[in-house]
Amino acid sequence: MIDVSDGLAFTDAGQEYALKWPKSKKKVVPDPAKAQTLEEAFQWPVKAKTNLQKLIQELPGHLRPVLLSGRELSVASSFSGICSQSRGALVLQAHNYGRNFKHISFCEKRKECQIRLIRDFPCACIFVDQMNLVSIDVQSQLLKAKGFEETIEVLKHASFNSQVIFTEPADVGFSCIARKRAFQIFVDRTKGRFVANPAEIYQALCDGLGSRHLTIGHLMDFASSEDLKLELGLQGKSMDSYPGNLLSSFETKNKDEYERILSNKYSDGIPADQVYCLGQNPLKVPKLSNGGVMPAFTKTDKLLWHHGLKRHVLAIEKFAAHGIGVTADLAKLLGTPVFNVTQMKNPHPVAGNGQHAAVAALVLASALLSIELFEELPEPTKPLASPSSNDDRKQAGTCFAYSPKVPSPKSATSHIYIVYLFIYACDCVGYIYI
Repeated sequence: MIDVSDGLAFTDAGQEYALKWPKSKKKVVPDPAKAQTLEEAFQWPVKAKTNLQKLIQELPGHLRPVLLSGRELSVASSFSGICSQSRGALVLQAHNYGRNFKHISFCEKRKECQIRLIRDFPCACIFVDQMNLVSIDVQSQLLKAKGFEETIEVLKHASFNSQVIFTEPADVGFSCIARKRAFQIFVDRTKGRFVANPAEIYQALCDGLGSRHLTIGHLMDFASSEDLKLELGLQGKSMDSYPGNLLSSFETKNKDEYERILSNKYSDGIPADQVYCLGQNPLKVPKLSNGGVMPAFTKTDKLLWHHGLKRHVLAIEKFAAHGIGVTADLAKLLGTPVFNVTQMKNPHPVAGNGQHAAVAALVLASALLSIELFEELPEPTKPLASPSSNDDRKQAGTCFAYSPKVPSPKSATSHIYIVYLFIYACDCVGYIYI
């Protein structure tokens, strides 16, 4: 069990925020003895729902968390790319996690992603910046903020209580890909309150999912030579002169340098599942798999090279590693439409500009199971501050053992922000508003 207070800091008002990656959350090295196939990894919705049902049985009768209130949620997302958060919400809805979601808006500048979002969510509108999601006074403060710290300060003091969830794909069994992220959950304290710690709920929902490991080998097993041929064809390339017709001179030079360095490192031969990024000079900023875990995909990763298969990691494999249903079989397990990668001309930057869909889904479920809104309660209640010390968190009973409610005026609207924080780069890149 991860210490949910590890890696946190607190404001003067006792509100928590992510400071650094928790020491107690260790890297998971994929174990071949615990390996699972891609299809098995995509069964996470059913497994997590079993955990959800156990949590619901522990739920005190007087609590009304948002996830179980039965009302459709209108969701406006400011995460860029194809929005893994909204795609995760589709999975929650398909598997009857308790809420329906209406996706009303997205935030994305790239034309290709806009077209994809319009195709998948035809009733939603698209904005090119994040300011549409917040009130006018908060907008003015955010526009004046300089850098990560000032931006978070605005959100922390804009009448919000906050909690943090640290996540990585290994939590849900996708151990072959790195993507360490912290999600900061804000709830307007005049509209609702936390009735549980979202980090504890997230751990409970993920219970058992990380005990099996999706390896690089199992990820790369499901794509075929036809998939490679199709991806090359979309770029006007053929298999005849691959990979020379795909790699630039810079990438070819980097490939040769990686192989030289790795050959010197491994006297018995380079591991078959070794992956390295051809877009980065290994002599300056090497980017390669470590311990069977591929580096996080980014927008600038044009090509990741798989040493054993002697080909690049396909876009369909990158999206699958992020929990997106790119085939009929995988989409059926999620309960979502197939995400057809071939409908995009340049899918690799898009694959590197998103969160892990399974992680995003369970973060959303954890937040909504941890918050109740005053307008949905039989009697008005007063918001309570988040626990300000580790001792305050260790309350006996269940995840829902928080302080009793006290009267307060009802409120007409509700606001929940889920903010993604990339701790290492100290960059706040988006949030989802409910």
